[in-house]
Amino acid sequence: PHASVLRLKRVRTADGSPIALEVASVPSFILSDPDMVGDSLYHALDAVGAMPERAVQRMQAGPAETDDMERLHLEEHASLLIVERRCFHGERVVEYTQTRYRGDVYDFVLELHR
Repeated sequence: PHASVLRLKRVRTADGSPIALEVASVPSFILSDPDMVGDSLYHALDAVGAMPERAVQRMQAGPAETDDMERLHLEEHASLLIVERRCFHGERVVEYTQTRYRGDVYDFVLELHR
């Protein structure tokens, strides 16, 4: 709980329109400087030998907060799809990300196998 982390905040866009807010947190002993991350967080993690091998992801609906409404150009009382992901390399958590998706522009499709 007292570990230092590198936090990356991004606004994801499609055709110039904001569609998601993403905050990724990585332990600073893995990535200590945001300049280590170029276009891809996963390329940066791979370069230091900490590429995620598995992830646990949770998705839920939730209300947009003031910052969400401003950055995603949403009306008051808008709903979001909120995805939290914990990525592991071995047993160590190497990334925690929360992405707040505009509910009106996303359609998630999942394929399940037995």
